[in-house]
Amino acid sequence: ALRYYALRESPFTQDIPFSAESLVLRLNADLADNWGNLVSRSLAMIEKYCAGKIPTGKVDASLKRAFGQQIKVIESHFLRNEFHKALEEIGLLVGACNRFVSEKEPWALAGKGEKKELCNVLYSLAECLRVLALLYFPVMPSSSEAVLGRLGWNKVPRWKDASLKGLLKQGTQTTRQGVLFSKIQIVEKP
Repeated sequence: ALRYYALRESPFTQDIPFSAESLVLRLNADLADNWGNLVSRSLAMIEKYCAGKIPTGKVDASLKRAFGQQIKVIESHFLRNEFHKALEEIGLLVGACNRFVSEKEPWALAGKGEKKELCNVLYSLAECLRVLALLYFPVMPSSSEAVLGRLGWNKVPRWKDASLKGLLKQGTQTTRQGVLFSKIQIVEKP
């Protein structure tokens, strides 16, 4: 998480304007609230509605387009050592996935018995988690491998697999394994 903060906060060639408050705000917002929450709720819904197995489904076309455009931009930023820009773009994809969950309301689809659409939404989310973990891998290899492991992805992380191609094997068992990133609390001195 500290490496994420250092690379996300400022250009690679400049000093980092560090403060404990900015560290906590960045890690809580980006990692605990956005990325960690997306992982947690996606896997929880796969567990609840699909018995913890990657569902049979198709990747949502709008997510496929958004990811396809952004991955090229992210790769370009990484190649130019613009890690702060690459991580900002990855964060935008995480935000798009969180909006996708809010718009599609998988819990409502389950309540209405719309199993096919529910499976498409959850498969899309699982694929997004896989791709996002691969995109985060250069900066956060341990947590990325943890997410990939939770999805049952046992392959070596490779950049060329970072696209929504439907590479997750349907029927693969997933695991939740607790919180990916805990929120950090600042303790005030008395």
